[in-house]
Amino acid sequence: IVAGTSAQTGANKIRITSEESGCNVYINGLQVSTLNAQSTYEYSMSTTGNCHIVTSKPVCVILYMGSYTNTGHVGDPSSVTIPPLERGICNSTFKVRSSSNLNDNQHYVNIVCDTRHDASMQFDGNALPTSGTSVSDNYILHHFPVTPGVHHIENEEGPFVAYAYG
Repeated sequence: IVAGTSAQTGANKIRITSEESGCNVYINGLQVSTLNAQSTYEYSMSTTGNCHIVTSKPVCVILYMGSYTNTGHVGDPSSVTIPPLERGICNSTFKVRSSSNLNDNQHYVNIVCDTRHDASMQFDGNALPTSGTSVSDNYILHHFPVTPGVHHIENEEGPFVAYAYG
């Protein structure tokens, strides 16, 4: 599952690179490509905020977030490798740094988990601050702003994938 990022939707691109030939790539249930080994398919997220990617063979998925200007704040381009849901984790600690050169109100975290385990998700020892959005029959996405400091995500019931940006 690749979640769109705040303020950058439209500038986001997903690149899917196959490890093997004959890799079928599906985005939101539609086959969009068949890749050869070491070849890449690029998808623009301008038409959808979230993408459910399924492939028939191992791939590397990278989200490229483009530069943007939003109400006077400029964001530089960045990228994040999207981990497969099969490689989810049950807890994670991360730090959001504060800087006089950065807008501390523009940091976010995306968390994707199995809908069966959603009620047990914890952020900094509390229930998640959002109700989440269904991104497929089996997965739910939580997207919310985070403040500078150290944060902890945990789910004792089952694995999740998460990434922070800002």
